[in-house]
Amino acid sequence: MAEIWEYSADTQLLTTVLNSSKAVWKTITLIYYLCNKLITMAKIGTYAAATPTLTDLLLGTDVGSADATKNFTVQTILALASSAVITLPAYVSDAAAGVGGLATGQLWQTTAGHSLGVAGIVMVKQ
Repeated sequence: MAEIWEYSADTQLLTTVLNSSKAVWKTITLIYYLCNKLITMAKIGTYAAATPTLTDLLLGTDVGSADATKNFTVQTILALASSAVITLPAYVSDAAAGVGGLATGQLWQTTAGHSLGVAGIVMVKQ
């Protein structure tokens, strides 16, 4: 983790501010200084790696709340991912998928009448 206190430069600045005779100057400068120091985060690569647990928190953006920054648990992310169901259109052939409006590269699934004889095989429109 990055050090918040940089001894030489920080000590000189704070000594100058604290020796100032103007109380308002002291207060404003100290608040500004501390806010800048406390909101500076270390680079992500400096944090230790860990194995996540279901109750660990992940930082994210809630686009439904004016892009508010929020915490999400690993458990809620997994629940969201497992609730996502993808329904692919079903066709008897690649040609039928084209007639049905699928573009090259889109996914579709076979029906029982497909030449493979099995429904539900995921295919890529050629």
